[in-house]
Amino acid sequence: MRKLAGLTAVLGVMAGAAAAQEAEDFQPLHGLDLPASFTGTLPCADCPGIAMQIDLWPDQSFHQSWTYLERDLTVADMGRWVPDPVTGALILRGQGDGVQMFAPQGVDRLVMRDRDGQPIQSEMRYDLTAKGFAPLSLDLTLTGEVRYMADAAMFTECISQRSYPVAFEDAWIDAERLYLDARAEPGAPLLMTMAVRIAPRPPMEGDGTVMTVIPQAVGGAFPGEACAQERAPARLTGTYWRVETLGGAPLTPQRDSREPFIVLRAGEDRFHATVGCNQMGGGFTAAEDGTGLRFQPGPRTMMACAPPLDSWENALIAALADTQSHEIAGNTLLLRDAEGETVAVLRAVYLY
Repeated sequence: MRKLAGLTAVLGVMAGAAAAQEAEDFQPLHGLDLPASFTGTLPCADCPGIAMQIDLWPDQSFHQSWTYLERDLTVADMGRWVPDPVTGALILRGQGDGVQMFAPQGVDRLVMRDRDGQPIQSEMRYDLTAKGFAPLSLDLTLTGEVRYMADAAMFTECISQRSYPVAFEDAWIDAERLYLDARAEPGAPLLMTMAVRIAPRPPMEGDGTVMTVIPQAVGGAFPGEACAQERAPARLTGTYWRVETLGGAPLTPQRDSREPFIVLRAGEDRFHATVGCNQMGGGFTAAEDGTGLRFQPGPRTMMACAPPLDSWENALIAALADTQSHEIAGNTLLLRDAEGETVAVLRAVYLY
């Protein structure tokens, strides 16, 4: 019971820390300034080039199109991106079985990698640059969960897990009829396949535009089913853990500094961490029962850190030295000392 109560308390502290982070200009793992639209012309084996655009949102969803020049062929895709917790390269998983990989370079540039995540050995350019945010309009067929209540409908696409308002245009009347016939109860989600256009539309309230699903043709409904793909639960190793609190005190990432994080590398039994100043690393051992955890400090850089990074760094070093066990609850990692007291709270930011 004491552990449960402790978890409830630290989650309350984390909520305040997360709210503070939203207002700060910090550098996450990938280092990109999102949302952003990355564009460029990539090499093509049998055409003058491939004009590509990738729109990335901070919620790990993406839209993409590539046009084969002089072939009148445009392909659209959307899905979910994750950064590799070790290299930081972005892995894009779309509607098909394949993946693409891009290495961030600064805040506004992506460089394409090969299928193994290695740099492409070529004198030709494979980079995309961002000069703002102008999201694409896409035409494609999607499967997702539809919810509809009288004056509003939402579509949650299965792979990206991104939700869009639905416009009452074009083939909506067919989608509405199918939804009303097949839903379990008013407002309940219904898995449906539809050909759609995703395009900016004015929101129901407020100014600007929001990306909106416009039904073009209805494929079918699947009562009693749901999106099969769910986010994998966080694991101790291979996960990017953002440091939320140390010794009960929340950490607010500082402007123009890397956010505090720890990555434990599977297979190597090595960790890498920073609070936004010096880089530190070392080894770790995890008990077979999945709860014991020890850190062995290794080399670290020795730059002078400005407040509050200097005190945070000392607190992180102390927390790692005191850690004797851990607990993962959902996307939250608790590091505990020999008495079972929580010395650090971390959150899994990027899940596959």
